[in-house]
Amino acid sequence: MRLLAKRVLCEPKMEEKILVIDDEKGIQQFLEKALFKKGYKVETAGSGQSALNILKKSYFPLVLLDFQLPKPNGIELLKIIKKNYPETEVIMMTGHGTMRLALDAMKIGAYDYLNKPFGVNDLLSVVKNVFEKREIAHRNETLPDQVRPGLSYKIIGETKAVKSVLGLAQRLAPADSNLVIYGETGTGKELIARYIHENSNRKNKRLVIVNCASLPDNLLESELFGYEPGAFTDASRLKYGLLEVADGGTLFLDEIAEVSHSIQAKLLRAVETGEFRRLGGNQDIKVNIRVISATNKDLSEEVAKGNFREDLFYRLNVVAINMPPLRERREDIPLIVDHFLNSIITDKKGSKEIAEEAMHKLKNYDWPGNIRQLRNVIERAVLLTDKNVIEKSDLPGFISQSCEKPEQFAKDKKLALSEIEKEHIKRVLRECGNNRIQAAKVLEISVRTLYNKIKDYGIEN
Repeated sequence: MRLLAKRVLCEPKMEEKILVIDDEKGIQQFLEKALFKKGYKVETAGSGQSALNILKKSYFPLVLLDFQLPKPNGIELLKIIKKNYPETEVIMMTGHGTMRLALDAMKIGAYDYLNKPFGVNDLLSVVKNVFEKREIAHRNETLPDQVRPGLSYKIIGETKAVKSVLGLAQRLAPADSNLVIYGETGTGKELIARYIHENSNRKNKRLVIVNCASLPDNLLESELFGYEPGAFTDASRLKYGLLEVADGGTLFLDEIAEVSHSIQAKLLRAVETGEFRRLGGNQDIKVNIRVISATNKDLSEEVAKGNFREDLFYRLNVVAINMPPLRERREDIPLIVDHFLNSIITDKKGSKEIAEEAMHKLKNYDWPGNIRQLRNVIERAVLLTDKNVIEKSDLPGFISQSCEKPEQFAKDKKLALSEIEKEHIKRVLRECGNNRIQAAKVLEISVRTLYNKIKDYGIEN
């Protein structure tokens, strides 16, 4: 019973399976024991044919393959595996190795090679690197869905502004040029980047997303470029950078304006030459990536202020896409709301509709947080409302109590200009919680002028 319990505790993850192919029984047992102790699930094969039979029945992320095998030999078997199971990594093992033989194997697609006799630590180090690289790749493939659950790649909208952006994105997608997406927070810059990638010639490779503002400088650098063992105090193992993970695909750098000058310099070299070095490394690594950047700042202004390198700006900003804020495409709000109502998981809440008065309020709110804020409001209303219809009272107070926009107010009621201004000031004061300093900033007037207008119009708190 004690031995059984120990084996259960050591049971490896199903995805960390390794196939050992070696015609020496002693080598098979040695590798199986060493790898099982570290939590890997191991199967063994003594010939190329028996290995192929096993591979037909089950998927293995990693194969340890001996060069010296009966037919098919190690090199022939490597070719078969890389042709039929391209996602499987292969580490070659040999007791009669030459550098030429190792290079030939690497050209065919081997991940690495080990010279017999090798130590357990050497074996575990290269095996660990394989699974860490796979973990990074998997994390970045699934990241968009984790960050934006429930959203599809579909761009919702029928206004001229949205159609113009989509038309430009469709033309740029196959061009493979670097580009920058400009827009306020929450306008859907990441969604457009994903749309461009999915319609490009790189769609079968990875889209790797990096939020440059969410990581401190040293962490962002190691995430982008990776590092070698010993590069700094805690660097005990090899780490692959996200530039390597994105090789052949697209690298999306969100909030690019927040990147420091030191990292900008390294990015410039990678973008210009397609080469970079890991931290602590002395070997150039070649990658082929398309860079899509996004920012809510004007990069040309940041260049003028000295905050952003001019040479990097020209490398990234080959073409620019400007995402319109939601307040400039109000006619799309009903379509977007309907999409959110249909896509948000309500868990026994049933289908929801939105009342006309509530929709009127949504269309007239300015949405400083844009589509992201609108989704938040709709999700909140769905979760907190037991009725089938979302009413105005179900919306947050800052929306349900807001006044109509001045231009709409003037259109619906023939009022003097002074009355329109009065209503607009009242609305801004209300939305600012009667904070007159903040309201003055929103109105773009001095606090003294605001006080005078409040007094002249007889506006009460």
